[in-house]
Amino acid sequence: MPIVRHLGQRSGLPDHYDSSLLEAIPRQSSIGGVGYDVWHAYEVCALCEDGMPVQAIAKLCYERKSPSIVESKSLKLYLYSLANEKIGQTPSEVLQRLEDIISKDLSTLLQTQVKCSLHTFYNDLTNPLNHYPLLETSTELLPVSEGELRVASHLLGSLCPVTGQPDWGTLVLHLAGENIPTRSELLSLLLAKRWERGFHEEICDELYTELIHQYMPRHLMLSCLYTRRGGIDICPVRATEVGIIPSHFIDVGTLSQPSFRR
Repeated sequence: MPIVRHLGQRSGLPDHYDSSLLEAIPRQSSIGGVGYDVWHAYEVCALCEDGMPVQAIAKLCYERKSPSIVESKSLKLYLYSLANEKIGQTPSEVLQRLEDIISKDLSTLLQTQVKCSLHTFYNDLTNPLNHYPLLETSTELLPVSEGELRVASHLLGSLCPVTGQPDWGTLVLHLAGENIPTRSELLSLLLAKRWERGFHEEICDELYTELIHQYMPRHLMLSCLYTRRGGIDICPVRATEVGIIPSHFIDVGTLSQPSFRR
């Protein structure tokens, strides 16, 4: 079990900006292909000089090749440490300054570029699962077209490696190749993860690796859209190449409507 300072511990709320609250956790494995860790923080705030709060949703994205991930509770405490800081004359100046601060602090922590965009409204109202039929409601035959499968499932689940508490989410899968998993095989793969301990990024890595080894696809993209917890959700994406990833998954400038579980 990883050693962490905040997760599973009782923590007081910070009363001033403190980047030292952030905590990095080394990645435990390496995988092929490409990957991105995408985060949504729904409780971001700072103040104008006159004391008026400016609130926003932050979308964060960084590449999977970073040596570490950020621990979620440390990110929550860090973001709260900014809530009472006066950092701009106008709301737009506050938002720009916040983006710069968050991106710089996380990039320093994770030793990679972390993109950050703050949103005050959803600018993509389409359902991110529109082109992915639900595994739960499909028949025994999955919707396969010319060796290509697109499917989603709200049955994703795993356990926090520190607290043992359950985490729930939605799996989005696009696979193309000669070997296509059956409905029962996908269900077995998903349900087996419900009793596994792992950070969200690790569970996504494991699912990606297992699908690669078992079915040897030409193309594979999967994303684990985990349910918001503590004002933050984590949505890692893994793929054989960047071109197969829907742009709205990893573009920090696009904030899509949350899926069913988010």
